[in-house]
Amino acid sequence: MKRAEEKRLLISVLANLDTDTSESIVARAKREICMLAVGVLFAIVVLGTFIEPNIYKVLLGILAFAVGLMIGFMSFRRYSAKQWPVVAKCIDRSKVEARLRELDA
Repeated sequence: MKRAEEKRLLISVLANLDTDTSESIVARAKREICMLAVGVLFAIVVLGTFIEPNIYKVLLGILAFAVGLMIGFMSFRRYSAKQWPVVAKCIDRSKVEARLRELDA
């Protein structure tokens, strides 16, 4: 790993140690609105498949792929946030800060 990448990673670890990872109401609302919008788009494309099957089948495939990616990414982020408090207990803050000082020197 390059020095700049390691430094950036260690800085983000320290920042995450200082912040609360509990989900805010705004974050949950954004996720719910996003999922609602995707559901509506999905319904429109599925209904359009019955009207004009050619282009809507392509759109349906692209939309299904995008929805799968989005759900996977959101699940990854949510479970990472849930597991962070357990992992954070195992990180020695003084060693991280010492390594950052080594990288700066």
